[in-house]
Amino acid sequence: MFYTLADGTLSTVNCQPSLQPDISGLGIRYARYLQGLLCILLAFKHVPTGPSSATIVNNLSCQVVSMILVAGVYFDRDIDVVHSLIATHFVVLFRACNFTALDIAAAAEGIQSKKGRRMGCIIRVLEVLTSPVLLAYNCGLWVMVRRLQRHDNVCPQGAGYWIFWGSIYQIKVPNTASNVAFAITILEVVNYSVQLMMEIGRQCSNLRGAQWSAEQRLAAGCDLRIWWLWKLRRWKSGETVMWNWNIISKWSRRISQGFRIVTFVYVFITTEITILANHISSAAPGEHQHPSSWTFPQIFAICNTLTIFSLCCLRYKILSELIRTTPSLLSVL
Repeated sequence: MFYTLADGTLSTVNCQPSLQPDISGLGIRYARYLQGLLCILLAFKHVPTGPSSATIVNNLSCQVVSMILVAGVYFDRDIDVVHSLIATHFVVLFRACNFTALDIAAAAEGIQSKKGRRMGCIIRVLEVLTSPVLLAYNCGLWVMVRRLQRHDNVCPQGAGYWIFWGSIYQIKVPNTASNVAFAITILEVVNYSVQLMMEIGRQCSNLRGAQWSAEQRLAAGCDLRIWWLWKLRRWKSGETVMWNWNIISKWSRRISQGFRIVTFVYVFITTEITILANHISSAAPGEHQHPSSWTFPQIFAICNTLTIFSLCCLRYKILSELIRTTPSLLSVL
């Protein structure tokens, strides 16, 4: 991390931002943007058969990238505060690019299949394995940033700048924006904890069920909040109440896609302004790595982007369309 502790207090802090090719390098940065954009395009293509292996590959690639980012920042002693915050932006982006239960509900006709329910279970297991680590990183980072702000003798020259909803703030100076960011992180942890308990409650309720109706199977694959609203409604009004799952699926899909787009635009603008505000792109030539040296994060980012691009080609049937239209185009020429 960007700090070292001695007897529970901040001992040394990497204050000044410097170029970190594995995080803010031009190539790897835009490879991650491209991967996020391809994940959004992949989510826009509705698959009526429900979640598939492409869904699992998409989630796994996003989660592995996030875990590599977190591990790299945590174990790198040369990382600075600015790049630690930039890493959180990419973690937020790739968490938003994951397929969730809202996307599963969008394929309501595919949830009833055994394969659809199995894929949905795998998605939830991967989420449980990775989300606590990513949330703990974000929460721990902001705890240390707030401690840094309270130590006047550490980083007296400043620790760079960060961006919050278009406004530029000094990291070292306590401000309302850092308090709001920390509060959002805490609320996200609380929200995930509540959702985890709700999921446990839903699974326990499902285990008690004997023969499920078609509506129960559709509800079981939906988002937790939708499921609990449906469950409370049934308890209050009886089992005769029927919900229009086609409308629920349509709006669930729209909400999920809208959230991805907003997150992508915010992360892209915020990260680029942060790099410009801290003059990271104009670092000294000695801080650059040799062009011939490729690190594991850089290679992995390229391979991940190519994987998601291949999934998009398969989902949109781009290759088959090219094969079908190429002979006619050549004949015209």
